[in-house]
Order: sequence, then structure tokens, then C-alpha cells
Amino acid sequence: MKVGDIYYADGTTSRPTDIDSSKTRLGTVVYVAQSADDPLCEGYPHGLVVSNTAVECPLWGENGDYLSDIPLDDTMAKANADVSGLTNTNALLRYATYSGYEAVRVIRDWSQSHPDATSLWFLPSAGQAAAVIKAVTGQTVYDIGTSFGTYSTVSTFRSYLSAAGGAMGEYEFWALSSQYDDYDNLTLDWNSADCLLNYSSKGDDYNNVVRPFLAF
Repeated sequence: MKVGDIYYADGTTSRPTDIDSSKTRLGTVVYVAQSADDPLCEGYPHGLVVSNTAVECPLWGENGDYLSDIPLDDTMAKANADVSGLTNTNALLRYATYSGYEAVRVIRDWSQSHPDATSLWFLPSAGQAAAVIKAVTGQTVYDIGTSFGTYSTVSTFRSYLSAAGGAMGEYEFWALSSQYDDYDNLTLDWNSADCLLNYSSKGDDYNNVVRPFLAF
């Protein structure tokens, strides 16, 4: 299994150059487990998949709200230690009825199926996002707000998502389940020639989308 593989509804994978049209595509493998107990994989043995479906979602939460039960990752050390988007998402679900918390409501109401031997769909954590950047670009993320990758590596990754039925827009900022501070949430930003772990306003950022992960 490799990053970029298509992930199907029956739990199988294939290379993006070998699409099985008889199967339903759910998304793209974005991280492969480095060990049997890799903490980034939520207790599952294989890796992480990003959905081939994205929902525009400018509102992550309310500006000025500090959520004490959600990691606040204002340094790279804290981001790397924030490894469980599933745990964060389960905590965020408690806010789903609050005004402004659209991103977690999208997850709560997510209708895309998943195989039995996987996690539920969730918003990835900062640590999982940093691992995806390294898996795609080969570069270790050492700072929040610094760009990584090249046009070649990012365009190749975009082609993988397209093969899985999940073509990205020119600019697509994936909402994460982690806070940067009281006013900002963390995002995984994809531009035309690079990607980065970044932050954006909890209350309004028109480029933000929800593109959930599952662990398998």
C-alpha cells in the first residue's frame, strides 16, 4: 500500500492508475502506518484515508471561544503531540448545537459510508496533518505557517485525489480538529504549488472545507 492509493467502500485499495470501476471509491490513502501501533492511526493497523467529498465550511466555531477540551497547538511541538483527530472530533461534537460550529455539524451529519473495520469519519488533528504533508512532500514540517512541497509533488497528489473522484479546487484549506488560539483553528492548506500547516479565523474563512479522514 502507498500514499495515493484509491480506497474503496469494501476496504480494498488500488493504485490510481488501476481503478476498479466496479467498486465505490471513498477516498485516497494519505498516510501509511509506520508500525503496528502507530499513534496517528487511531488504533487501526494500516493508515489514514481522506474522503473524496469536500464540503465548503467557512465557520469552524466562534471567534474568542477557547475550548478547554480541544488541543491548542500554537507551537510545532504541541502540534506533533496532537495525534488523535478522532478524539478531538468526539470532543467537538459536544459543541455541534452551538451557533457557528458548522465544521463539526458537517461531520455529525456525514452520510458517506465506511467499511466495518475502520473508524468513523473525523476531522484530522494537527499532528495527523503534519504527517500527511511529510508523506506527500517528503519534508518534515518544522513550523506552522511555513510552506512545503513543490508544484510537482502537490500536483501529483492532486492527481491522486482526482483518480479517487475527489478533485481539489485551486486553493483548498482542510479544517482540522485543533485550535491555534482563541480566535483561530488550524488548517491543512493546499495551494497550487505547496502545502502547509496553517491557521485561520474560527469565525470566517471562505476557503475552508471539511474533507474528513478515516483510519483503517
